[in-house]
Amino acid sequence: MSDIAITLNSQSLFVIPKLHDDGSNWADYEPQAKNAMGVKGLMKHAEGCARQPAPLILLNDVLMSQDDPTKLATEEQLDPAEKKIDDYEWNEAHAKHIILSTTSPRLSSKIKNLTTTKAMWDAVLVDVRDALQ
Repeated sequence: MSDIAITLNSQSLFVIPKLHDDGSNWADYEPQAKNAMGVKGLMKHAEGCARQPAPLILLNDVLMSQDDPTKLATEEQLDPAEKKIDDYEWNEAHAKHIILSTTSPRLSSKIKNLTTTKAMWDAVLVDVRDALQ
């Protein structure tokens, strides 16, 4: 298995060793994966601490104001709300991608349908713990 390179920006690169099926390289993998996710601001997703933005209120196919659901949402309200939702979803997907691309095919296929990064990270921890026992 080869290591996975995660680009931080045009000049920085993190190399995360691919986690072995038997968990034998956990001591190398864990700090590298956590460091890469931390630098990218994604570790809170793995820890389950990322706060998901409130969804937009849709009433009869019309977006309503989050401040007053009896009024139509304005562009000034929609743009920041949509950006927060998009940023959260992008970060969640990016953190999942890091986990899936740095685990073995067996473990990746086992966790790929989990809905949150935290659930994936927790499943990796359980799998490694079980493999090392």
